[in-house]
Amino acid sequence: MLWTSWTPFRVRLLLLQLLLILAGTALSWQVYHSGRVVNSNTQILVNEHLPELLQIRNLIEEQLRTERLLYEYYADQSRDHYLTEYFEAHHRLAQVMGDLKRQLPEQDTLHHIERYQAEYHELAKRLDHALSQTPVDWDLSRMLLSQISALRAQTEPLLQQLERQLNQSAQHGLAETQQSTRANTRYVVSFSVLIVLLAFIGSVVANRLLTDRSERRRLAAFADRNPDPILSVTLQGQLLSLNPAAAQLAQDQGIPPNPQLLVPDLTTQLARMQREAISDYDWEFALGRRYLTARAVMLAELKQVQVHLRDITAASRAEAELRHRASHDQLTGLPNRHQFELDAQLQIEQHPEQSLTFGLLTLNRFHQVTSQVGFQAGDAILRTCSQRLCRALNPFNLIDRPIVLYRFGGTRFAILIQGQVSTDTLAELADTIADVFHKPVYADNAPASFHLSVEQGFARYPEHAANSQELLRCADAAVREPRQDDANYVLYAPALREQEDRLITLENELHQAMKENQFLLYFQPQQRLCDGAMIGAEALLRWQHPTRGVLSPNEFIHLAERTGLIVSIGEWVLTEACIQARQWQEQGHDMLISVNLSARQMQQADFVERVTTILARTGAPPHKVELELTESLLMTDLDRGHDMLCQLKALGLKLAIDDFGTGYSSLAYLKRLPMDTLKIDRRFVSSLPGDKQDGAIVRAILDLAEHLDLNVVAEGVETQAQHDWLKRAGCDVLQGYWYSRPLACSDWVRMVESRPCKALA
Repeated sequence: MLWTSWTPFRVRLLLLQLLLILAGTALSWQVYHSGRVVNSNTQILVNEHLPELLQIRNLIEEQLRTERLLYEYYADQSRDHYLTEYFEAHHRLAQVMGDLKRQLPEQDTLHHIERYQAEYHELAKRLDHALSQTPVDWDLSRMLLSQISALRAQTEPLLQQLERQLNQSAQHGLAETQQSTRANTRYVVSFSVLIVLLAFIGSVVANRLLTDRSERRRLAAFADRNPDPILSVTLQGQLLSLNPAAAQLAQDQGIPPNPQLLVPDLTTQLARMQREAISDYDWEFALGRRYLTARAVMLAELKQVQVHLRDITAASRAEAELRHRASHDQLTGLPNRHQFELDAQLQIEQHPEQSLTFGLLTLNRFHQVTSQVGFQAGDAILRTCSQRLCRALNPFNLIDRPIVLYRFGGTRFAILIQGQVSTDTLAELADTIADVFHKPVYADNAPASFHLSVEQGFARYPEHAANSQELLRCADAAVREPRQDDANYVLYAPALREQEDRLITLENELHQAMKENQFLLYFQPQQRLCDGAMIGAEALLRWQHPTRGVLSPNEFIHLAERTGLIVSIGEWVLTEACIQARQWQEQGHDMLISVNLSARQMQQADFVERVTTILARTGAPPHKVELELTESLLMTDLDRGHDMLCQLKALGLKLAIDDFGTGYSSLAYLKRLPMDTLKIDRRFVSSLPGDKQDGAIVRAILDLAEHLDLNVVAEGVETQAQHDWLKRAGCDVLQGYWYSRPLACSDWVRMVESRPCKALA
């Protein structure tokens, strides 16, 4: 096809060559035939004018040869070859110009030609400099070539003019010689002009052919050197040519260099391009284990299509990895919450009539793992839990009821079940999941084992929710609802939604209460049993709700713990209690005030600094402020708890263990704690004096406190019999309704003024 497209140029060049041969033959025959006749008349022409014309012809040819060398140098950048050929040509040009100047010393035209030759040589040097740079400045090189061609075009008319002058001189000389040879001389000159014209036309055609060939080579080199595979195909997808990169791709895949094999859907895409009149089109496809993008460019005038391929395997795999990271938990490899939302919403949109069951699983007591063996070992335990859950769920994963396990982060997992799940099946599934955590889990490189438990909450679509977000919200409400003793899970019910709405409202009201200072303190007096004197009080929080009246902590403190508001509320309680302690001291009431601390408060890294700041700001006497902590709170992190208590004790504060006997404290560790008081939980006191077991426990606590030199406060004393029993048993202090209910500040003042108050020894 390429040969066919260039055939007209080759035909023209062949015709010109034939014309030159015929013209030269005719001229030679004429000169030979009339040579004898015009021998004497042609001596001048031969000895003078013809050498001059020959020199001009040599000059023209040398210029053309030099220009061709420059174009070849531009095309192949072979500098060594160029320098050799060019300087030889330049030397010949200089020699010809020297000969012409000696033969025609009075010709001004030669001076112009010589000046042009100097400019021509300077442009050639600049072109050499441009092409030898790295990278090559192609724009400058093309501009210099254009200037060189233009300069040669300016020189050519001068040479033709000089040639015409010499011809005219020759004709004038011949006219002055013999009249008989004048016609023959004109014939020779005419033939010479014809030869020059034919030579010029031939040079133009040859130059055009060389230029086109050079351009084809340049374009071909672009495809050959391109690292991306390129194929030229017919409109039907038949191969015309391919570059080395395409051949290498076929070799790597172990297939023939067939476009249909290299680009499997090429025929379909080409048909679409022709059908929809698309000039270029891009698409992606897989070839073996590689991913490639194809760009097809329609060359309508050549009835060809160029297909450029690019390997995007690395980018495609990186994109797939990013998608996997965005949709999966990095620790366990399970799908994450984002993937659940996509899966659930897609299932609802595609199969709105199909039931979905969604469950949330929350691990309990996991903080004990991280506090004892660290987060790295905790991660290993989470991976173990996820593997156990996967194995436990396999029997429930059916073709018509697929089940997917997710991890939502932290200690929360989730389950999505497609299809109808009966109540019995759900209960069996929940029991299986609960059994997973009955077995202890072990931390890596640690001998300790841990017993975890799990809370399970389930919700259903469309029974409980209309979309994935509502499904998640319903399951979340269920998992936080206390379950029945005989069940391992909680199934969502509308009442839970109402309760959740109430909690949300209550949370907003709690925030508002903090802003509007709606909290207040009540004080429950404490009586010393040996002499009946009031020796202090426990500060109890109350909420003066704008519409519901005074609320006890039982109605909102669990929500404050869950939302973190307990930290701010606890600081407010401690601040107000310290202010009250200072006021009591200023009023001459030597009494102790007790304040409960929450777990969230003590988990603050700067808790001791906050307490120090409150004491300094309020001016409270530290020895008149007692902080109450639960056993479970102290045993969560023994070392940190011990250090914190020592720091608080160093401030002069009193320390008490609240609800003693209900937790899991170690008696061996208890003796190391800098405590002042043990408070017996009301559950042991309420059954006195009738319950012998509770009585034995209370006596044991009193005996323990006596040997550890600790004071004892019995909480929840409501009857005279309880009071008498505790007094006989040797209890130090009681607190409860028998002595006094919690009192508002004004009622407290009246009680203090009516009863004796003495300090606790």
